[in-house]
Amino acid sequence: MNKKVMAMAVAGALVVPAAALAQVQIGGSLTVFYYQHEPDNNSVGQKGDILESSEPEIYVRAEEKLGGGLSAWFQCTSSMDGFITGSSSAQGWCGRNSGVGFRGGFGNFFVGNWD
Repeated sequence: MNKKVMAMAVAGALVVPAAALAQVQIGGSLTVFYYQHEPDNNSVGQKGDILESSEPEIYVRAEEKLGGGLSAWFQCTSSMDGFITGSSSAQGWCGRNSGVGFRGGFGNFFVGNWD
């Protein structure tokens, strides 16, 4: 009997965090541009193809309904420029639109970095 109770307790302990993590979203965006350069004057430049990315990012965000039309939320958006281009000018973790706050009938109150 004690083994069954212990197994139920362990299973319950594993299910509760999994249910809490179901509210978290992980995503991002990557915009890729392709250019084909063909100058009118061959002495000015060479013909070529250019492939580059623009402002790649990754985010982690969540929102929890608290009841009465009120919800708590957070978002951490990070630049992926340094990972893709190899440059050291990346803004770091949560360097883009990131914050913690509350939403409700009053609007949105938060603390963080937003453009």
